[in-house]
This record gives sequence, structure tokens and C-alpha cells, in this order.
Amino acid sequence: GRGPAPAPVPASHTVGVGLSLERRDDDDTTFVERIVPGFAAERSGQFALGDEVLAVDDTSVQGWPLDAIKNLTIGREGSQVTMHMLRRSNQQPYSVTVQRRLPDFTNQDNAEAQDFLVDR
Repeated sequence: GRGPAPAPVPASHTVGVGLSLERRDDDDTTFVERIVPGFAAERSGQFALGDEVLAVDDTSVQGWPLDAIKNLTIGREGSQVTMHMLRRSNQQPYSVTVQRRLPDFTNQDNAEAQDFLVDR
């Protein structure tokens, strides 16, 4: 063991937007594999599975490693981030600005997501 259980997360913790991303090998695009319940992306109601991530704020992430993209989407709780996306169903670009926030609840659907979205 490594000492006592971790203390509660301090107020300045960081959080992602709640998009689980995957890479398509054939064309090297990054797409939304999962929208995690309770986080900003799901609450906005504007993202769809399979949508491609074009840029985060003003930074194009096309061809970037998934970890690097994830690092861009993570920030202080309460801060805003703009996701520039491409709708897979009609190939129309769209942008969504969301406020990073922690879920109001934790359940089995998002418990594992907290592990990789919240930087403890």
C-alpha cells in the first residue's frame, strides 16, 4: 500500500469534456467513440457518435496522437473549450463550446470515465 486513501479532489482539479475518442486507421481521423454521461459533451446534446474531431479551440488535431488530443480537451473545471467537429452523417462541420464540468453523479456508466477524464 502507499499510505492513506487519496484526499478529496481539490477545487482546482482538471476535467475533460467527456468524449471518448478513437482513431480510424484507414484515414487517420479521430472520432467520437463514446459520449460519457454527465460530462459537458453529453449535457450539450450536440455531439454524435462517429463525429470526427477537427480541432480543439484553435489547434488543428488532425493526425495527432489520441493522448495529445485528450490533453488539449482537459482543463480547469469551469473553463470553456470549443470543439470543432465534422458530423459523420452529413459531412457538415460544426463547433460546440462547452464548459468543462464534473458530473453531478457517478454511476457505472461514467465511473470508469472519471478515472481517465479527471486528473487527480
